Amino acid sequence: MKVGEKIKKERMRLGLKQKDLAEMIHFTPQALSRWENGVVEPSIEVLKMLSKIFSISFDELVGIDEEKEEKKSLSTCQCCNKPIYDKDDLHLLDDGNEILCSDCLNRRREEEKRRKKRNRSWFLASALAFILVLFDVLSFLFLPRINKAMSFETFYQNPYPYDDEKRQGKDLSRQIMEEGAVLVKNDGVLPLDESAKKVNVFGWSSTQWVYSGGGSSKLSHRTSDLLSSLDSYGIKVNQSLTRMYREFLSYRPYFDLDEEGNGDSLHSYPLDYSTLYEPSIYDERYYSDELLEECEDFSSTAIVVLSRVSGESNDCPKIQRMVSDPSSMEYRYDMSRTYLDTTEDEDALLGYVSSHYRNTICIVNSTNQMNLSFLRYYDIKACLVVSVTGEDTTSSIVRILYGEVSPSGRLTDTYVYDFSFSPSYLHSGPEDTITESSSLFNTDRKHNRYLYSEGVYPSKEENVNVSLRKKQFYDYASFIDYTEGIYVGYRFYETAFFMGYYDEVKTAFGSGYDGIVQYPFGYGLSYTSFRKEIVSSSLPDGSRIDIDDVLSIKVKVTNTGTRSGKEVVELYLTCPYTPYGIEKSNVVLLDFGKTVELEPGQSEIVTLSSKVYDFASYDDYDRNKNGFFGYEIEKGDYLLSVKENAHQDAEKRNVLSYHVDEDILLRNDPKTGSIVENLFSGSSKTQISIDGSNSGQNIPFLTRSDFEASFDKEGSLSRTFPGVLRTSSCYSQDDVEKANSLLDESITTDRKNGIEVYDKDGNVTELALELGKNPQDGRWEGLLDQLEAKEMENLTLHAYKHTEAIESIHKPVTYEADGPCQISSNNKGKDAGTGFSSITVLGQTFNKELAYLYGKQLGKEAKLNGFSGIYAPGGNLHRTAFGGRNWEYFSEDPYLTGCMVSNEIKGLYTQGIYCFLKHLVGYDSETCRDGIYVWMSEQTLREIYLKPFEMAVKDLGCTGIMTGYNRLGATWSGGNKALLDGVLRKEWGFEGCIITDYVDHMGYMSMDQAIRAGTSLYMDGKTPKGQYLFDDSSNTFRKCLRNATKETLYMMFNAKAREREYINFSKGQDSVGHVKEIYFCYPFLLAFLNLAVLVVDVLLFWRLNQGWDGSKQSEGSKKGSEK
Repeated sequence: MKVGEKIKKERMRLGLKQKDLAEMIHFTPQALSRWENGVVEPSIEVLKMLSKIFSISFDELVGIDEEKEEKKSLSTCQCCNKPIYDKDDLHLLDDGNEILCSDCLNRRREEEKRRKKRNRSWFLASALAFILVLFDVLSFLFLPRINKAMSFETFYQNPYPYDDEKRQGKDLSRQIMEEGAVLVKNDGVLPLDESAKKVNVFGWSSTQWVYSGGGSSKLSHRTSDLLSSLDSYGIKVNQSLTRMYREFLSYRPYFDLDEEGNGDSLHSYPLDYSTLYEPSIYDERYYSDELLEECEDFSSTAIVVLSRVSGESNDCPKIQRMVSDPSSMEYRYDMSRTYLDTTEDEDALLGYVSSHYRNTICIVNSTNQMNLSFLRYYDIKACLVVSVTGEDTTSSIVRILYGEVSPSGRLTDTYVYDFSFSPSYLHSGPEDTITESSSLFNTDRKHNRYLYSEGVYPSKEENVNVSLRKKQFYDYASFIDYTEGIYVGYRFYETAFFMGYYDEVKTAFGSGYDGIVQYPFGYGLSYTSFRKEIVSSSLPDGSRIDIDDVLSIKVKVTNTGTRSGKEVVELYLTCPYTPYGIEKSNVVLLDFGKTVELEPGQSEIVTLSSKVYDFASYDDYDRNKNGFFGYEIEKGDYLLSVKENAHQDAEKRNVLSYHVDEDILLRNDPKTGSIVENLFSGSSKTQISIDGSNSGQNIPFLTRSDFEASFDKEGSLSRTFPGVLRTSSCYSQDDVEKANSLLDESITTDRKNGIEVYDKDGNVTELALELGKNPQDGRWEGLLDQLEAKEMENLTLHAYKHTEAIESIHKPVTYEADGPCQISSNNKGKDAGTGFSSITVLGQTFNKELAYLYGKQLGKEAKLNGFSGIYAPGGNLHRTAFGGRNWEYFSEDPYLTGCMVSNEIKGLYTQGIYCFLKHLVGYDSETCRDGIYVWMSEQTLREIYLKPFEMAVKDLGCTGIMTGYNRLGATWSGGNKALLDGVLRKEWGFEGCIITDYVDHMGYMSMDQAIRAGTSLYMDGKTPKGQYLFDDSSNTFRKCLRNATKETLYMMFNAKAREREYINFSKGQDSVGHVKEIYFCYPFLLAFLNLAVLVVDVLLFWRLNQGWDGSKQSEGSKKGSEK
């Protein structure tokens, strides 16, 4: 019987369980089971203990035969003391000093193997523990470097490490289009029903869909157009018609750069870029009888697409150049129509389609507002104004057409039947350089040029229009007169209507106002209807008000229709006016809001508010003869009206009246306390007034007291260049010496103060965040003392799409992206950010929250692309319909523009992205933009063109501004001390960074002038060429360098400080960024590694403690035991 069987037999004889016996010998039940089953044999010591428990002899337990016992043994095993009878069972070890039997020898060999295995396990467990401790120590010591190595900037070269961000951008862009497309006409045909599963899409532009304007802000690409979106929605489009247009012309000439670098608005003549292409409906080569019959059989529904495109450096021409046969490219001209009017071919197409199809819908796909008077001529059932649609928003247009979304957009411009009705029409800029050939134009069309201006920038021999690949030398200086004054857009038309200016006017479209204005500012239709009612106000109707009062008005909006939809609420102000007194518009947009999606019968309370300070008008000429120049609120009644648009009252009369007892003179800015006074005209100390009054130019400005006599019907004809302007043409050494002050003290540089605002890896420190909150913090001086003069010069001179590194404070190079509709715009191809629709579409949403979300999304995408700042948003206005960059701007109204840019900037700051609000100021046209003289009254400047910038700076704390190419009066805007230092910094309290626009001509756009006027950074171009041409050693210059550097750093620190505040406030729920991701990702990774190693070590030590055969070890059983 084997030993194991004997153990089991004896245990059962005594009635013991394995657990009981195992506890008696201090082993596990598992070990006892293995012995009984013969898996292993117990040690001699264990057998001796068992023999005592069983009350039998050792020999009886191990089963030694008596016969064998009687035999004579050869020797005795020195390990188990058993006699050895067989020679093969005897083993001599250690040179014969030790005798073992075969069983003990085998056991010893097994024990040796287990010992080695135990040693290896001890070594592995100890090594893992040591490595873990070492790893943790090194991680703590080198955490900043590890953070840098694991940041997105290093690992995520793809600008979208998370596809979710791209999807979020596209979703937001579609929402903006859904809320920003404006339905201006609907005779019941929209929304289309399910029967309209087939459509004919007419117009060559349907195959050359305009997704972007031109210039530095041009979008990189598009992924959809109207045709592809109709197809994706399940709507069949007549392919024969589409194929014909593509065979007519398969591309849009000059829209993109060609192999020689010509094309795009930046490198084209305006008339080349704006040539109109459309096959004639009467040309059977294109519209054959068979094709037209097929179209009528295909569907009774037709969509006609009309497109226009403009861009940077090119305003829209006031003539038409057309091509109806691309095979010959023979140009036809119509001098009686503008580019924004329909052509004869388009009129013929609209007439034919509307007379042959039951449902004709027009979609206006244009960077600029078009003349929509054709809607009165032809039986077009509906018209949707969509502007330019960006990368991928045309699906939203289809959703509107088929009723998934009710349109809620409102026009941000006044649409008139004839552009010449506008007082700014004849003053929209030069016209004679719109083509390479000037033979098209007689002298009557050569407006806005200075005669005898040779030698004055830009009319110098060496100066060329750098926007054109073909050299075009300037031979004169240009000017624009803002003769309309404050009466921009609806402010003119609504005031003229109130004053009876149109009472005797009759046009082909009607009489009075209705014959002039087709669609007022703020106009737009919906698929449902709403009722608006003022339910309360913070001050009762009829109250007396004072400068410190804030009015809050609650308007109840109820959906009274049968479909869900959103509704815009518009609040307008009417101020008291005295003839020949301060110029005032009859209505001014005071505030606006928008509801959420309201179901039929559902209501929402929309709160609108305004400060009484916003009622003020600027009196630059003391027109009311009270001896005061500046902002004032005249005594009288002020009416606040909730209206459907600038012209139409709401269905229910919603008017509140408030009274001011005495004139309120605002000598100081209520926000900053600074003195506000004339800086540009009248009683100002400036040398040349921006209204041209002291330079002999006699500019006729429009006045409400006599619209008929002051409405300029001739335009800005060429006039002699005033000699007084020659001294201010370009900055000189004499100007430098005049600007230097002996009172300026020397500055400290290159001091080793040890102040850290960046760590060694380029991340801002806690101190930098504190400095970003307070530009007056005393620690700024110690920081600036550390900088070297050369570092400050380098920083301020070279700032094209980046800011330079500053080694002394470990500042890295930072990068800025082009905007405003796409991060990085046309410089990164398909790796750029989301391509949004035009900024005009965002304005047409009348949704402040969408502007905020738009800025936040731009900020996220900028950060993920490695940018710290962005050249956006645009605060300029649609002064005329012809502005080349209108698609980059929101509106003709300064308040709407100011609200939208402020909310966009607010969104950018949540992501730590700084911005440059552009272009300060009066840069509202493009043709001949280099150095163009812009003349206006100071009231116009302050109330209209500065207003959006003022709102962004004073209400939001914007810290970045970009100037323009134009002169404001006689002085370049980027070097205008009255503008930058006087208004921006002193009056408004701006303490941030001012950057120039891209420098085309250094002689004119002089950084010597700019830095002394308050500019901080010089955008010197793709090849760093910026330099200080004059004095660079005076205390004044060095003080300016120091200020400019501080302003730049403050802008950067402030953006990061605002991001930190936002993260703390929102708990970082929708913030992206290197620091946030590293903070959460790397510690988790480290903790996981620690836990994994700890688990392995515990398992190893437990296994060692249990023994490899599963037995517990005791001191008394170590020798010869199985482990």
